[in-house]
Amino acid sequence: MSSEPSQQEVDSIQHFFNQKKIGDAIKICEKLITKYPESYVAWNLLGVCTSRVGDRTKAKKALIKSTQINPNYAEAHCNLGSLAMTQGDLDAALSSFKTAVGIRPSYREALINMSIVLKKKGNLVEAIRAQKQAIQLSSNTIKKQALPIKSIKFQKFQHLDSVYTRLDAPRAAKLTKLIKPERGFSLEFDPNSELQPINVHIKNASILGQSNIILNERYEFALEKIVFNENNADKILNLNEEPFFDFINSRYYFTDEISIKKGIFLGTHWNFGHWIFNHIMRLFFINQDIWKYSNIIVSDSLNENYTSVLISMGIPTENIIRVKTSQILHVEDLLIPQMPWVQLGKSLYMAKQCLPWMRKQLGVNENTNTNENKKVFITRENEKHRRVTNEQELYQIAQGFGFDLVDIGRLSTKEQLILGQKTSHLISPMGANSTFFLYTRNNAKMLELSLPLWQMNIMGAFAKASSLEYTALIGTEIESETASILEQDFHIDPLKFTNELHKLMDYS
Repeated sequence: MSSEPSQQEVDSIQHFFNQKKIGDAIKICEKLITKYPESYVAWNLLGVCTSRVGDRTKAKKALIKSTQINPNYAEAHCNLGSLAMTQGDLDAALSSFKTAVGIRPSYREALINMSIVLKKKGNLVEAIRAQKQAIQLSSNTIKKQALPIKSIKFQKFQHLDSVYTRLDAPRAAKLTKLIKPERGFSLEFDPNSELQPINVHIKNASILGQSNIILNERYEFALEKIVFNENNADKILNLNEEPFFDFINSRYYFTDEISIKKGIFLGTHWNFGHWIFNHIMRLFFINQDIWKYSNIIVSDSLNENYTSVLISMGIPTENIIRVKTSQILHVEDLLIPQMPWVQLGKSLYMAKQCLPWMRKQLGVNENTNTNENKKVFITRENEKHRRVTNEQELYQIAQGFGFDLVDIGRLSTKEQLILGQKTSHLISPMGANSTFFLYTRNNAKMLELSLPLWQMNIMGAFAKASSLEYTALIGTEIESETASILEQDFHIDPLKFTNELHKLMDYS
């Protein structure tokens, strides 16, 4: 004798269930359990029916019984998860749904329910993965209202003109090409190669989370001059945002939408150098009487020290609009100034007029006490990459010339500005901390300790454009199998360093 009911007997339960005659369905379930006491199907059906009438205790016992008889019965595990959801036990629900999917990876209902629970628990990344998996199995059988996380489809175009309304930047500044000099290891400006900077205007724009992907009304976007490098994902979006994008199917998954009337898009980057040179300096291309009183749109990842640069420029805190992960910010009237430092193809360009403008906005040369001549040696000892292996030895030499060791990363923007106004001489290893030159007063002397990587070193050109006297001392890289060519530590010859210090001080 079979231990399971016939299909006809199961169909009779389904018939009454569909007719919403749940009491009759329960009676048949109980008769079948008497007839087939070890039927995992009958116990599961009893659990579903008693759950429908609100008898959760009986339902749970029946469903557990079903899984005990057949631990590989995915339907019973899924139904246990659904019951736990109604009781608010999200951990138990998630465990049951994961078990069901583990038994049957193509179980769409369990995947959708699992994504719902994951969303409620705040695990959006896992929720999206489960939802994507369910949609890939059969998108036609999943109702949109059942999906816990909404999505929007987008399309990429290569050129800005086909997507946004292009505006000439109101300032006369040009983008000047950065080239390798005949001697030295810092790029220089080429006055013979210039481009016109642009702004773009979008009506009814949609900014996708913490990214530089901004849709127009037709859900199209372009990256040309809006990102530093179109081929580098790190420059297109915050890597925490990556799981919310499906670039294969051109979809963005989101949980929240907000709207504002007007705004200027700056975006954000975790690297302070890129934050200053690529994002804040975008404001150079907009008249001050506009940006000082507009909503300034950045990413939610912007930390307090980075935000303080905007505040020090006179932008009210309430005007700084942060776009969060898995959020869409709709802007009726959006202006996007282009990045002033940008890679176009294989060439780098920079609007060098941005640098003195930025220093003026920060008040670098205001209230400068000429009686104080600070000599600053910036340490990279606490950084992960591009450290000077004999930094302590070099600092001991520099101490003899009156230099103080400073960890710039530990200073607030205000503290850096105060220190920069007093700084007459600066020694800095190559890296983001070198951006401290922005805060040093005009005609300060800067010695950069550098790797022999001219193709990524822009500090010389930027420092000179900021009215600093710049020189570089090139070290010897310490090869490492685990570090890329851009991350190698390096060694500086102490004798050469001493000679450069004598030259630096003679310039005073």
